Amino acid sequence: MTFSNKKEIESFIADRKAMSKEQQVAQAHSVMNEIQQVDVQKAYRQVENRISHKKPLRIVYEHFSKIAAILIIPLILITLWSLFFNPHAQVNRNYSIQKVFNPSGIRSNVVLPDGSKVWLNAESSLEYRIPFSSDCRKITLNGEAFFDVKKDPRHPFIVQSGDVKVTVLGTRFNFKAYQNENNIEVVLERGKIQLNTLWQKHNDEIIMKPGDWAVVDKNRLQTSLSKGNIEELTAWRTGKLIFDNSSMTDVVKTLERWYGVDIKIMDNSIMQYRITTTFENEPLNDVLELLCLSSPIKYTQSKIPDTTPSQTFKETQIKIYKRTK
Repeated sequence: MTFSNKKEIESFIADRKAMSKEQQVAQAHSVMNEIQQVDVQKAYRQVENRISHKKPLRIVYEHFSKIAAILIIPLILITLWSLFFNPHAQVNRNYSIQKVFNPSGIRSNVVLPDGSKVWLNAESSLEYRIPFSSDCRKITLNGEAFFDVKKDPRHPFIVQSGDVKVTVLGTRFNFKAYQNENNIEVVLERGKIQLNTLWQKHNDEIIMKPGDWAVVDKNRLQTSLSKGNIEELTAWRTGKLIFDNSSMTDVVKTLERWYGVDIKIMDNSIMQYRITTTFENEPLNDVLELLCLSSPIKYTQSKIPDTTPSQTFKETQIKIYKRTK
């Protein structure tokens, strides 16, 4: 198959466009058969002989063009067939990463591409790949989130944080996994989920049922399973803070994230206090006043200097003191 002028090339392209896919593949095979019959060495000797007889450079160029056309055109045809018509061809997929981040004091609702809903707590982030459901629906979580997963048996929904992974098909559950806390907590509201850790064997995976509360100790590499207070553990997504005999350490961490402030306890004895109360969309000052009424404490509030380096965007500092008579 050779071309002597531009008109023949244009005619060839037009004929190719008019062919069906099957005809294009058949022609590609035909050209490959032709190329197998080409004596490349003989063609090269002919060119060399013409050069030795000092033929004009134009004639040599024409012969090289004909040989190149014989070699290149079939390669182009086979490449196109491999890309577009071969069902076994491998296709490279390009992905992008979508990340959602909430600083302290901010909570948000996220609707994933598959229709699943996520309530993301303060100081939390999640990442997922776009396209989202090409093979499995995988989420990487840092912090706390409540998931209402849309059922899709063909694409399992996976949430992973560090060494802990939860696999579901369709369910509602809370996943708490802050990097600066020792425990990872998963509580199931509805459906069924499978919990795995990297240090567990396959047979040791935990199947959770509604009401189950799994606590993973990252230091001891242990997982405990019990029945949890679903309302208390998931109330944050509805604007409630429920403390049920909670330690002051947990109360402080929760308030810092919830209101985006820095809280310092100025007397270590305060850390022994236990708090039982419920707040619903209360402003910070009202919460602090109620804590002062229920415990022998007092507080001061000040603005954090702009010169203080911070990655949490906190502007207010609360200092809690033990109240003396």
